[in-house]
Amino acid sequence: MRETYIALQEIARASDALIDRCAVRTRRARPASSAGAHPRRPKPIDNAFQLWQGRVTVHDRQVFTRRPADLVRIFAVAETYGAPVYSYARDLLVQELQRLGPSLAADRDAHLEFWQYLVRRAARARRSRRSTSWASSARSFRGRAPAGPRAAQPVPRV
Repeated sequence: MRETYIALQEIARASDALIDRCAVRTRRARPASSAGAHPRRPKPIDNAFQLWQGRVTVHDRQVFTRRPADLVRIFAVAETYGAPVYSYARDLLVQELQRLGPSLAADRDAHLEFWQYLVRRAARARRSRRSTSWASSARSFRGRAPAGPRAAQPVPRV
């Protein structure tokens, strides 16, 4: 029974990945004047990545081979731009990870990129917590009359 459940989970995960891979964002129809125009070109982000169809992808096949730290950096770029990683880039990433194996752990640039990513996420979380706590405390005190200094203190028993 357990093996069946695990196999069904793997099938569900694989089918979700396949659906995600085939998903294409629908766009508004182009105006008639631009019907014969060329499709949109990728928007370059930096020398390694570009935005294409609303997703982060690589400029060429050798990006991860030239600089393994980009294996980590692509996720930071995707988070910064608020866009998912394109399936082609994910496939290249997996191939390069399989090729590198444990040697990626010795890559100094990859370590640096990973730490920068963690620090950015932690700082973003702190800012969001700070603004959330300030906003919730402001909402809770809105409309209340401040109590006097003695009103909040219990009366001592004698």
